[in-house]
Amino acid sequence: MSDFMLEDGIWKSSQPIHSLGLRSINVYIMQEQAEPSFAQLNTLSNFQSLSSSGLQAELNPYAIKYFQSIDLIVDLAEEGIEIDPSTIEKYYSIESILIPQLLHCTDRFVFLSANCEWEEEHGMEFLLMNEKVLWCGDHTTLAFSKQWEQILFSESVDRRKMIQSILG
Repeated sequence: MSDFMLEDGIWKSSQPIHSLGLRSINVYIMQEQAEPSFAQLNTLSNFQSLSSSGLQAELNPYAIKYFQSIDLIVDLAEEGIEIDPSTIEKYYSIESILIPQLLHCTDRFVFLSANCEWEEEHGMEFLLMNEKVLWCGDHTTLAFSKQWEQILFSESVDRRKMIQSILG
């Protein structure tokens, strides 16, 4: 916990992340006044324990799907952006981790913010629930919204459905 500093209402630390190949990136924990909760630190610890190759294998299909959705809207080849989906990991980079407020929720949520070559303006975001990717798309403000509280107070079995309906 001593690595985290309170900055503008969010706890922040820059640290090497095992599951991201020991790259040092910014980790943010939303806990405005009190120190990060045990549940939040446990969520980060569980994320850290994922293997780098396992996480990459989990993220890549979602990144490909997001890339393909953008390519349908914007002809990326016409824009001079050539992406080989079979090596999608070469075209995006995780830049930060956000552990949202969890309140009394027993599920572990992690938002990963990434830069990607096919959407330089908005980037890409992954949402993981209990170390499994639930969603990938452009950056959202879900973790900062009233909807997030509704998700946390819902029954565990309903959370996935609620998130899917909000994020599409």
